[in-house]
Amino acid sequence: MLVFRFSIFKKIILKVFIVLLLLTGQSAIAHAKTADGIVEKTESIIFKTQNQKVWENDLHEAIPLVYESFYEEGFIEDDAENFTGYYYGKIGGGASGEFGVTAHLNFDAGKVDITYPIDVKLTIPEEAKYKPGETFTIDSSWEIADGWAMTATGPKGSAYIDMNFALKAWAYYKVRDPVFFPDYKEGALFPTIDIADRFDITPTVTDETNENFSLDKPELDIESTIKFPNMELNSSNVRVEDKKLVASTSDSFFEFFIEFDKKIIRTPDEVDEFLEDLLDFLDVDIDYTIFNAILDNEAKVDQNVVFDPRIMITLPFSVPVNYTELNADGSIVKNETSQFVRFQLGNSVEIEIPDVNLENFSVYPTYNLSNHFSNSTIMSVNNDITFEALSLDMDMPVIPTLYLPPVVYGDFNATLSTSVYDNTWSLNGFNTQTGNLLEFGLIDKTPPVIRYLNNQRTYMVDEHIDIKCDVTDNLSGVESHTCEDINADAYTFALGEHTFSSEAIDEAGNTASNDTSFTVDVDIPSLINLTKRFVEEKGVQNELVKKLENATHAFEREKDRQGFILLTAFHKQLYALNDKWISDEHRIILRNYTFISFRELLLERGKSLQRWVAIHAGATEEEAEEKVRTIWENRDERYSEISTEESYKQRKIKMSYIGE
Repeated sequence: MLVFRFSIFKKIILKVFIVLLLLTGQSAIAHAKTADGIVEKTESIIFKTQNQKVWENDLHEAIPLVYESFYEEGFIEDDAENFTGYYYGKIGGGASGEFGVTAHLNFDAGKVDITYPIDVKLTIPEEAKYKPGETFTIDSSWEIADGWAMTATGPKGSAYIDMNFALKAWAYYKVRDPVFFPDYKEGALFPTIDIADRFDITPTVTDETNENFSLDKPELDIESTIKFPNMELNSSNVRVEDKKLVASTSDSFFEFFIEFDKKIIRTPDEVDEFLEDLLDFLDVDIDYTIFNAILDNEAKVDQNVVFDPRIMITLPFSVPVNYTELNADGSIVKNETSQFVRFQLGNSVEIEIPDVNLENFSVYPTYNLSNHFSNSTIMSVNNDITFEALSLDMDMPVIPTLYLPPVVYGDFNATLSTSVYDNTWSLNGFNTQTGNLLEFGLIDKTPPVIRYLNNQRTYMVDEHIDIKCDVTDNLSGVESHTCEDINADAYTFALGEHTFSSEAIDEAGNTASNDTSFTVDVDIPSLINLTKRFVEEKGVQNELVKKLENATHAFEREKDRQGFILLTAFHKQLYALNDKWISDEHRIILRNYTFISFRELLLERGKSLQRWVAIHAGATEEEAEEKVRTIWENRDERYSEISTEESYKQRKIKMSYIGE
């Protein structure tokens, strides 16, 4: 079993390590590099404005808020009878009305203070190298941060309310055929009386007569001007909804309760004196209610305030660029060409690299807050109307009491509302913020650089050529190239000048080419060194080298004949060697370089040329030189692997005519 124990010191070290790790992670939030070459940059911006005037003493004309109408009617009948008599009663009636409210709303000026902090995140490509015509995308997003605030004073205002009621009621009631019997118990002497034809109570309120609450006015018109207090917005009634600051207030500024009750207790005026005396004698009461109404209403104003910010970002480049702004769903907002790339934060923008040679493609973004500050006011009236029309109560001592309830009953309860004010402003005064530097990379119009290094320009055949080919591009980087190092022994090249060229292209599409040249030459010292390299057997190597050195000394002392004899001996020994001591390839190389080395030595000596001219009397120096070249070229041919007819004919050429 393994048991791990941590000392207190180790625990402290571990905690410190964890804290450092967390701190490192937090700092990376401001500049986080993702695996796909994308960099996320975040920064905090705070926008503020104070004493922004709104509402601007707005006056709105009369707006009809409420209109309601109703109509009800009904009839009811009943009769009663006992041993003293009977009667029949019928009532009917109805009610109709209209109810309307008209308002004028006036707002006084108010002001708003807003603090709006945000956290911005920009997703840009990792600092890279671009070529003209390429595009890159900037994605943006933002969130409202802690510390936001919106306070407002206003709108203080007033409402002129005009309420109109027009209520009508009509009634019909009739009592007929009351029959009274003698009261035998009381010993009454009255005979039975049938007054059906004589007693007809028919007072009626017609439709043409406006019967209102008081029954003496056709309309009730209430006019009033009500002032409501300042609207105060603070943290308690402001909330955040989808990055908007939203506030709602409600003021109930007008209430009234009116009860109208008109009860008429009388005998109709239309009956004659006999009947009136009779009714008085019989102690008959007729009570009827034409209209009874209760009107309960409340008016209030609901205000909804919304601050809807739009954050704009501007990238001020040093040259105009083509750019496309895209919505979150990928739809195009606009295509523009401008030095100032301006788009709404939360959208993305595609920027095309301009065809200019800039050393640095970077920018300091600026943030501006455009906005809509709106106030929507809704005025509502809650109507509660209760009414009853026409009830009848007849009290006759000799017969049962007749009661007929109201024939019409209504209860209307509805809240009617309408928008009386709706306005939007753009709040000014928000401060412009400058963000941190955004570096997108370089625009590369510089071609790659190709360099050939360590070129000596002239190489003897015994030397080694090691020329490095180097390709660099400090901007976009090298995409491809044909540059290769030259690493070989000089004798593997033909004598003379050699030129190597290469091409390269960088990631931005810029191309470059370069070349280098060098010359391969041979002289007697390089021939001696090459002989030592090709012939490893020391004894043979020393013999061959000795012949070359002696030939050199002979030519230097102008003992040309002796020099040629030594060279001939060198060739004979060279070809006499078997493959054990030297390869055929190296044998041919040494032979060819021997002729060339000594030929050049003789051609450079003016004294030898004078002797050649003397041998060939009358020949010019050029002719003598050409003759010597022809002889040596034929000798080269003679010792080559392929013998031509011409070389065979001259295989016995003597060189005794040259020299002493």
